[in-house]
Amino acid sequence: MNILNKAIVLIALTSSSAAFAFEALDFDTLDVDDNGVISQVEAAEDAELLNRFAERDTDQNGELSKEEFSKA
Repeated sequence: MNILNKAIVLIALTSSSAAFAFEALDFDTLDVDDNGVISQVEAAEDAELLNRFAERDTDQNGELSKEEFSKA
Protein backbone atom coordinates (compact mmCIF):
# COMPACT_ATOMS: atom_id res chain seq x y z
CA MET A 1 0.00 0.00 0.00
CA ASN A 2 1.51 3.32 -0.93
CA ILE A 3 1.66 6.34 1.38
CA LEU A 4 -1.34 8.07 -0.21
CA ASN A 5 -3.56 5.00 0.26
CA LYS A 6 -2.41 4.66 3.87
CA ALA A 7 -3.22 8.31 4.50
CA ILE A 8 -6.70 7.91 2.99
CA VAL A 9 -7.39 4.83 5.10
CA LEU A 10 -6.18 6.62 8.24
CA ILE A 11 -8.39 9.64 7.53
CA ALA A 12 -11.40 7.39 6.90
CA LEU A 13 -10.86 5.50 10.15
CA THR A 14 -10.39 8.69 12.13
CA SER A 15 -13.50 10.25 10.64
CA SER A 16 -15.66 7.22 11.38
CA SER A 17 -14.35 7.04 14.95
CA ALA A 18 -15.26 10.69 15.48
CA ALA A 19 -18.76 10.03 14.19
CA PHE A 20 -19.22 7.15 16.63
CA ALA A 21 -17.88 9.27 19.49
CA PHE A 22 -20.38 12.01 18.66
CA GLU A 23 -23.21 9.49 18.60
CA ALA A 24 -22.24 8.24 22.05
CA LEU A 25 -22.85 11.76 23.37
CA ASP A 26 -26.44 11.80 22.14
CA PHE A 27 -28.88 12.25 25.05
CA ASP A 28 -31.38 9.67 23.79
CA THR A 29 -28.65 7.08 23.27
CA LEU A 30 -27.40 7.51 26.83
CA ASP A 31 -30.90 7.55 28.37
CA VAL A 32 -31.11 3.77 28.20
CA ASP A 33 -34.23 3.40 30.36
CA ASP A 34 -35.96 6.21 28.42
CA ASN A 35 -37.08 8.07 31.56
CA GLY A 36 -36.02 11.51 30.29
CA VAL A 37 -32.89 11.86 32.42
CA ILE A 38 -29.37 10.42 32.44
CA SER A 39 -28.29 8.78 35.68
CA GLN A 40 -24.68 8.40 36.75
CA VAL A 41 -24.89 4.71 35.80
CA GLU A 42 -26.03 5.65 32.29
CA ALA A 43 -23.39 8.40 32.08
CA ALA A 44 -20.70 5.80 32.80
CA GLU A 45 -20.96 4.80 29.12
CA ASP A 46 -19.07 8.00 28.30
CA ALA A 47 -15.96 8.66 30.42
CA GLU A 48 -15.88 12.38 29.65
CA LEU A 49 -19.54 12.84 30.58
CA LEU A 50 -19.06 10.89 33.79
CA ASN A 51 -16.03 13.02 34.71
CA ARG A 52 -18.07 16.20 34.25
CA PHE A 53 -21.33 14.81 35.65
CA ALA A 54 -21.31 16.81 38.92
CA GLU A 55 -20.48 20.00 37.02
CA ARG A 56 -23.39 19.51 34.63
CA ASP A 57 -25.85 18.40 37.33
CA THR A 58 -26.68 21.99 38.25
CA ASP A 59 -29.65 21.13 40.48
CA GLN A 60 -27.57 18.40 42.18
CA ASN A 61 -30.30 15.76 42.00
CA GLY A 62 -28.00 13.01 40.71
CA GLU A 63 -29.48 13.06 37.20
CA LEU A 64 -28.94 15.07 34.04
CA SER A 65 -31.99 16.52 32.33
CA LYS A 66 -31.88 17.28 28.61
CA GLU A 67 -31.30 20.93 29.51
CA GLU A 68 -28.37 20.15 31.81
CA PHE A 69 -26.92 17.73 29.27
CA SER A 70 -27.10 20.25 26.43
CA LYS A 71 -25.20 22.91 28.41
CA ALA A 72 -21.90 21.20 27.68
